[in-house]
Amino acid sequence: METPNLPKTLPKLIEVSAQRMDYSEVKLHIPKDKNGRTTLKKPWYIWFNYRNPTTGKFDNSSKIKKRHGINRYYHTIAERKKFGNNLKATYTKLLA
Repeated sequence: METPNLPKTLPKLIEVSAQRMDYSEVKLHIPKDKNGRTTLKKPWYIWFNYRNPTTGKFDNSSKIKKRHGINRYYHTIAERKKFGNNLKATYTKLLA
């Protein structure tokens, strides 16, 4: 006896589990002067934190700063922002 209206193939179930990220969002540090304007006199860098494996939390001991010549080779705010955002995107892809 045939069962009516049953699909020939069953849908596949995909299980998605939420995992904690082992690093924070990669950010570009853009320094400001006393008046709140962007300055070239202080160092620019990208930074992120790794999760401490013993405590399971982000802390200052796991903060990583990278400059990659952003202050040495780029002398305008626009150049530094462009290069910094490219670095940020690259590190985000590498960490993922």
